[in-house]
Amino acid sequence: MMSPEQARHVLGLEERFAPRELRAAYRSAARQLHPDRPDAPADATERMVAVNLAYDALAGSGPGPAGPAGPAGPAGPAGPAGPAGAPTRPATHRDAAAGPAVEVHDDGSLLVDAPADETYERLLEAIEVVGDPTYVDPDSGLLQIIVTSEGEGSCYPTFSLQGRAIGTEVFSTIERLDGVAAADPWPILSLLADRIRQG
Repeated sequence: MMSPEQARHVLGLEERFAPRELRAAYRSAARQLHPDRPDAPADATERMVAVNLAYDALAGSGPGPAGPAGPAGPAGPAGPAGPAGAPTRPATHRDAAAGPAVEVHDDGSLLVDAPADETYERLLEAIEVVGDPTYVDPDSGLLQIIVTSEGEGSCYPTFSLQGRAIGTEVFSTIERLDGVAAADPWPILSLLADRIRQG
């Protein structure tokens, strides 16, 4: 288990941080350290594992507005704080045949009301409608695809899953292969959210 101090060091955060700063630090590290990037460092996989552990240690239990310092995990029956400091909420039962509830957030992440392993499988099935998988690592919760669209060229969305007591957060980074500009994530995220909801 990584201590909060170690986790802040890995993610480059101050002692007090806002939930949006934690999420931004995680996304930035994931973009830089993805093992499939041509300029990825030799130890990218190990460093990405450390980034995931650091996020787990701080999400919902960090010294910022998300709550008091302490180990990651449920904070009573309501579980940890939701994305971007959203109020906590108790787990709810759902009809598995209907598919999980999915929230799309402004920062380009999804919150799926399902365990991480189920979310990963649903996401893997959903990406078949938008692109081709190029990197699949269920043990690390990482998934990358290539998407080609007319007029936009090709981009590579990378998804990283983090299981929570309130569901699974799916972080995304979407970059164009030509490096001109980041691709607009909303069409891809909206389509994936709809496919995940359909079950």
